[in-house]
Parts: sequence; C-alpha cells; structure tokens
Amino acid sequence: MEVSAPFHPARAFKAIVLDFDTLFPKAFPHFVKSIEVLEGDGGPVGDIEIKEETVKGGMERQTKVFKAIEDYLVANPDA
Repeated sequence: MEVSAPFHPARAFKAIVLDFDTLFPKAFPHFVKSIEVLEGDGGPVGDIEIKEETVKGGMERQTKVFKAIEDYLVANPDA
C-alpha cells in the first residue's frame, strides 16, 4: 500500500509502528481506551486462508486508520 502524507515518512513510521500503542488511543478515543503490548515466542499459530474480499476490506479499513492518524499528527505536531 502506498500513501502520501503531509509530514516526513520517518515521522509516519515512528507514529504508526513504534508509537502505535500510545498514539492509536489518542487518534481513536471513542473506540480505544488503551493498548497493552503483549509478547509471545513468535511461533506459528496455524494456517489460515484469506479471501480476496477480506483483503480488500482490510485495505479500506487500514486507509481510514492511516487517515485518522495523519489527522491527529497534523493537529498535534509535537506528538
């Protein structure tokens, strides 16, 4: 997925990947109260089959999430 943002890509990466657990509740306060990061052993959990319509729906939702995070970062430049 390729998107453009009104800020440096490094800031987008930091917000979406590294600071996701603190930023996501701020960007979606009506849906997420907090996020707790759990760690596992990284082992496989089984095989799954993903249908094309599921992938398409996921991409649409991911675009909405990115837009909400983008809006939050633009409104809060020090975040």
